[in-house]
Amino acid sequence: MSFSDFLIPKEFPLFLHNTQVVQYFDSYVAHFGLGPHIRFGTRVTQLAPAADYATTGRWSVTTTTATTTTTTTTTEVFDYVAVCSGHHWRAKSPSNTPGQDRFQGPIVHSHAYKDHQGYEGKNVVVVGVGNSGLDIAVELSRHAKQVYLCSRRGAWIVNRIINGKPLDMNPGRYGRK
Repeated sequence: MSFSDFLIPKEFPLFLHNTQVVQYFDSYVAHFGLGPHIRFGTRVTQLAPAADYATTGRWSVTTTTATTTTTTTTTEVFDYVAVCSGHHWRAKSPSNTPGQDRFQGPIVHSHAYKDHQGYEGKNVVVVGVGNSGLDIAVELSRHAKQVYLCSRRGAWIVNRIINGKPLDMNPGRYGRK
């Protein structure tokens, strides 16, 4: 996981903790001077071809930014638009798994997880057996009383490190030939 024009620092581990991913993204933004172009807490409310779209290909983007006291709506014209909602924009959690109402501990999805604080000594269900879900389960296993994984269907869980290297960097059957 690295941008080809900005490699992850060599002192970072092979598999990054979520705080290191944030640190890497922040350093990417700083290195390329992207900070002034990023608007957090802003909702795109309308996207439409600009009035001169036929000749310029530009887009009209209307955004709303809300604070505790005001709401500001702005419309700007841009040469390019990228819609990047991604497939992780909304957590996909089971809503009515049999017995879920009887579970006494927290049920967490990677979408909502920040750190282990608040899970100490508790029975916890981690939803999903993707990379993030498994990373969270491992981290919580050091702090929680018990950690359970909830998956849509069965999965094979394989160690990411073989012979001291990531699985895909090992020669042979599972890696490079």
